[in-house]
Amino acid sequence: VLKFQAGINVKTMDLILARVEIQTLKPKETVNLVKKCPYMLNAFRLSGATNFSILVVSNKLTHLDEIVNNHFRKNSNVSNVYMDVITDVTNDLVLPFDFNFDNCGLNSKKQGCRKCFT
Repeated sequence: VLKFQAGINVKTMDLILARVEIQTLKPKETVNLVKKCPYMLNAFRLSGATNFSILVVSNKLTHLDEIVNNHFRKNSNVSNVYMDVITDVTNDLVLPFDFNFDNCGLNSKKQGCRKCFT
């Protein structure tokens, strides 16, 4: 089935994109986090040394580090965390993207969980 998707072209966007690989004991919590966090574009369930690959975006590398540190490295259910910054994309890749970073679904007021910032 052919579908069309509106979003941002990762190849041409003026943001930093990273791939975060994690091994977690609570995969459902990770799925819930990715669905609600505006900085996390998508997650892929994996077999192997890690069980998730997550695409994370921000305009600053330090902010990407804060997101990874506060949501994954400080999480006792996550045993391995690796982050790679994606430096180039070969083909156009359009991903759905919510530019309203304040619209965080991780709290009841949707004002941001503030865990992404130290």
